[in-house]
Amino acid sequence: MKQKPKLIILSNRVLKYDPPYDALISWLFHNHVCGGSSPGYLISDHIYNELPLKENESYIYITTNDNCKDDVISRLLGVSPGMGSYYNLRYDNSITNSTNVGIAIKWNSFTKTGELIIIDYKGPKFKKGSDSYEEYIKLYKGDYSSSNIITLPIVTSVAKKEINEEMLQNIISGGKQTKQGNALDYIRSLDNTLPIKPSNPNAQTNETTTNTEESATTTNSQGARQNIGSKGYIAINSQGTDNNVGDSSNTPISGDNDDSNNGNKENTGKSYEISKKPVTKEVNSNTIIYAIAIVLILGIIAGYGYLKSKK
Repeated sequence: MKQKPKLIILSNRVLKYDPPYDALISWLFHNHVCGGSSPGYLISDHIYNELPLKENESYIYITTNDNCKDDVISRLLGVSPGMGSYYNLRYDNSITNSTNVGIAIKWNSFTKTGELIIIDYKGPKFKKGSDSYEEYIKLYKGDYSSSNIITLPIVTSVAKKEINEEMLQNIISGGKQTKQGNALDYIRSLDNTLPIKPSNPNAQTNETTTNTEESATTTNSQGARQNIGSKGYIAINSQGTDNNVGDSSNTPISGDNDDSNNGNKENTGKSYEISKKPVTKEVNSNTIIYAIAIVLILGIIAGYGYLKSKK
């Protein structure tokens, strides 16, 4: 039997209600329109609002128990099992309370950290005899004025946490290795924010100025940070090794501790500076004349005595 084109299937049910483009494309991807797929659009829209993406960020979605809505979520969020960004925990109602439909994560590939939400979803109720496709499409467009709506759909975030790479692995593996035994309870047990890592006391991440000294941070071509200050400098290479060149054992001798170049000392190769002129003695010219005269007289006497001895 020849399969009907997808557009014909859709036109019989939803095209007459002018669905939004994203919803239409998602139904084409899902291969049919059904009530089970309809929440996917509302859930994706909630994720966009709660976790807007920035640079180096992308979505990871972990469904608690997949059904038709997950095709829509996968299509709209751009996640898939092949890319390692879509997972299925296959939980039952005893763990999900029938309302926890999934875990959305905004993951930063540069910092290897993320922000997640557990999503609760409660579907709308419409009056008997109304067309649920028409009513859902109105909701997609933000139109809540229909008289056929008994209760509106409710999409909420019941937890919002910051996670690191280790936490992510615990979650996508179902939390089986954790004390809680499942990913949802494990997430609830986490602190809302990641602990701040202790900073290296020898490293400065930004430029600071105090009343007594200034220090600047520069980066070399290997990515090493150099912190230059009035007491020397600390170089951190790309392997994270600290080379302290400004401690007491290596400090050059200086006769002046004041900084004269914006807090940076310049080693000129001198251990100290002589501030007084050396003392010099002046020689009297008369003394020289007297000395020459004495030498001449002595020479004459010596010559006269020599000549007399020869006679």
